[in-house]
Amino acid sequence: RQAVRELHLTSDNAELARALLENDLNQAELARSLGVSRQAVSQRLKPVWRYLRKAIDDHEFPLS
Repeated sequence: RQAVRELHLTSDNAELARALLENDLNQAELARSLGVSRQAVSQRLKPVWRYLRKAIDDHEFPLS
């Protein structure tokens, strides 16, 4: 929610990641349920993973 509020992620990308986690699906299963390719799901999730990696690094090892 914070990432969407701060415009780091689109709400669609965040919702896709939430659906993936809440429904305990892998990317192929999620893609099948949405009627898109696994690659399309992967591309839409890439900004989410990038954001999470940075947020975790910043939280665990803050620069200030």
